[in-house]
Amino acid sequence: MSEKKNLLHEILAVVGSLDGAKDKIIAEAQNTFTKKPAHFMGWHKKLEMHDEERKQEEIEENQAIVTTVMDKLDYMKQSCSRFYDAKLQKETGGQLAKADIIIDDQVLASDVPVYFLLELEKELKQLRAVYDSIPTLAPGVEWKKAEDIGKGIWRAANKLQKTKTEKSIQHKIIVPATKEHPAQIREWNEDKVVGMYITDTWSGMLSPAEKSILLDRFDKLLRAVKKARQRANGTEVPKVTIGSAIFSYIHG
Repeated sequence: MSEKKNLLHEILAVVGSLDGAKDKIIAEAQNTFTKKPAHFMGWHKKLEMHDEERKQEEIEENQAIVTTVMDKLDYMKQSCSRFYDAKLQKETGGQLAKADIIIDDQVLASDVPVYFLLELEKELKQLRAVYDSIPTLAPGVEWKKAEDIGKGIWRAANKLQKTKTEKSIQHKIIVPATKEHPAQIREWNEDKVVGMYITDTWSGMLSPAEKSILLDRFDKLLRAVKKARQRANGTEVPKVTIGSAIFSYIHG
């Protein structure tokens, strides 16, 4: 039966929990060393009475040693060694694990390191939000390319027309004037067209179709990077260790 392969994605899955367990055990060991010294002490106490008539008062008390410093260190060593070994294998695997970024059977980049692929995936997810927020041309307007004005410029096919009006006071005599009374006149405001606003509109926005093409290409790239990362994480990692050597040196 062949030996089970040591794959990078399996190491990545456990290294976090090993780190947490290691920190917890280190903290517990330090707390025991500083606040519970009685755990490392044992004693036997006996009361012997000189007066024979008081022999019944004799007692014996014992306190067993809960643990030893070396036992506590050995327990901590096991957890630390597992984490150190996993961390070393993770970093070793990170140096070995590479994959190509492939889109539509075309290689965009070759032998990209796995940790860069992981960071690139995060960066692209952040960047996609920018592309998703791209403004597009107003609907209901016929737009035409205006390359004569500039690259990426659109021009409204029809000019927008809007009348310019001014208020004018109109009046009408209701009751003519007499010798005794002035004329009665009614006045009112009336809007009078005096001109025409003609607006020629340009826009540097994208058409909805152009934005859709960009987002589609962006999503293809994201999927390709994710697949490359998954392939790289399938790299077999040598079972290198370092924890035992570290504690062998510390403990002599």
